[in-house]
Amino acid sequence: MNEISHVTDHAHALGLAMPAVERRPQPGNADSLSALHWGTDPRFVFLHGASLNAHTWNGVLLRLGKPAVAYDLPGHGRSPRLAPDGYTISNMAGLIAQAVRLDVQQDFTLVGHSLGAMVSVVLAARHGVPVDRLVLLDATPHGLGGSAGDPEVRQVGTFDELVDAVHVRVPHRDRKSLIRGVSMNVRERSDGLMEWRWDPKFRGSARLRGAEKPEVWSALASLDLPITLIRGERSRLVTDEMTREFLRYAPHATVEIAPKSGHNVHTDAAAWVADRLLALTAV
Repeated sequence: MNEISHVTDHAHALGLAMPAVERRPQPGNADSLSALHWGTDPRFVFLHGASLNAHTWNGVLLRLGKPAVAYDLPGHGRSPRLAPDGYTISNMAGLIAQAVRLDVQQDFTLVGHSLGAMVSVVLAARHGVPVDRLVLLDATPHGLGGSAGDPEVRQVGTFDELVDAVHVRVPHRDRKSLIRGVSMNVRERSDGLMEWRWDPKFRGSARLRGAEKPEVWSALASLDLPITLIRGERSRLVTDEMTREFLRYAPHATVEIAPKSGHNVHTDAAAWVADRLLALTAV
């Protein structure tokens, strides 16, 4: 089953009409970041977190019903892999900026989760792209560099083994939805086993991103646009203390709590996130 068929199945499971979704550029283009384009003339740009890919936003985008583009970050999904020292926040933001200038022709809302949230801050602050609102999901600069300490994720195995490995980390997630998500984040090797689509070297460069904390805090403080930080009610990765410091750098930002969700707010509370994005961007 190809990736768009998985999106169609997800739409049918939700009882929603299937929108126009296209992968650009086509697989095999090794020079450009890959993205899922939802409709035309996008007014939203979505950046996922570490070890995920553009499909992580499917549940939100199906419910949102607005033109958008969701990128695979460098070294993730179908985007090219980089040398380990290329996986910095500043470099990834620059590569996303190049793609956005080609793909988005108007002011847009930038939505980032976790790693993608930190890339979003630098993208909005340093690259002159027309961001008119920034929405950050369960992330502050405090977390930069922390991925090196995360439990190791099984890299290779059968499909069921990789699903089981993820289920242990997010036991609250419905297994059927995990199967759908994992199927779009793995590829088959020549020996018949499956491996993740994200570059295993990415985790080894965590210290480089950790060293960028001052730059990301500075970028956040320089922003003069509406900012919303959405925390997961059950997440332990953004604390009250972290939120208070975040607001010292961005005092005009607002903070919201996504109910019954952990760190992956957009999958745990997809309908809530879609509703909030519609409300925040209503004209």
